[in-house]
Amino acid sequence: MNFDYFLQLSVNGVVNGAVYALLGVGFGLIFGVTGRFHLAYGTTLVLAVYAASSLNDLGVPLYVAIVAGIVGGSATGVVFERFLYRPLGDRPGSLMAVFVTALGLMTVTEALLRIASGSNPRSLDPGFTVHRVSLGRGIGFTTLDVAIVGVAIACIGVLWLYLRSSERGRAMRATRTNPELCRCVGINPDAVYLWVFAVGSAVVSVVGIMTSMRASVGPSAGLQPTFIALAVAFTAGPLSGVVRLAASGLVIGLVESVSHLWISSQWNQAVVFGLLALYLVVAQAASAWGSLRLGARRHAAAEA
Repeated sequence: MNFDYFLQLSVNGVVNGAVYALLGVGFGLIFGVTGRFHLAYGTTLVLAVYAASSLNDLGVPLYVAIVAGIVGGSATGVVFERFLYRPLGDRPGSLMAVFVTALGLMTVTEALLRIASGSNPRSLDPGFTVHRVSLGRGIGFTTLDVAIVGVAIACIGVLWLYLRSSERGRAMRATRTNPELCRCVGINPDAVYLWVFAVGSAVVSVVGIMTSMRASVGPSAGLQPTFIALAVAFTAGPLSGVVRLAASGLVIGLVESVSHLWISSQWNQAVVFGLLALYLVVAQAASAWGSLRLGARRHAAAEA
């Protein structure tokens, strides 16, 4: 094994893992608090990129266009929750209804973007000169990589502090634990859900903006980030906190990148979902073993 190549793959894995961490944090927040299986999560990413790119093409300054794209992506998530998911939330089979609705959103949005803008992908300029920083022996990273990792750490840190310190953040955490009890103490879960979608959609919009600075984003580019977010969130546990979700994303990014030592990069997604499948199998086996041990203890206690 080439150790220098391993180190370079590890550096790449940290950058990818930072992106995966943000994806998982945003999706985990939405699913953990609201219980909505928001399959159209990646659609928000695409819409944010197209909005920012279109505004920039019209002459709007780059960073103003980026902020507008993120705000627009956040507003899109609120619209999805308020007018599409919420009316389905109290009906029998609502989980499947939300899933199908989100799938329809993805399909319709992709078609509309292709009609409006064609199939040409969009990208954004970072706004600064990107150059490579060499660590020697062929190992290095770019200044854009540093910016991406820095933005990811900042977003995760701010969100962690917000959830722990602010009144609305504590309301979000309480609603995740027991929405019915929250109603009794004056917290409106419906309002909290809207805010959760706003925050989670803003997070994935930030990911979209950063992604478009590394590679072009096309109308169908939302599916892959959604699947990665699912893998991160369910590996960490849907009710996990921000730190655990971020750690899960970082680990998946590292493992996916280092796996290129033995597996072609064409199998990236197979590696991600292989990790998810392995985790679910191990977790299920651990749960079954725990149940067997508990049953055995109860049986022994009953006999005693």
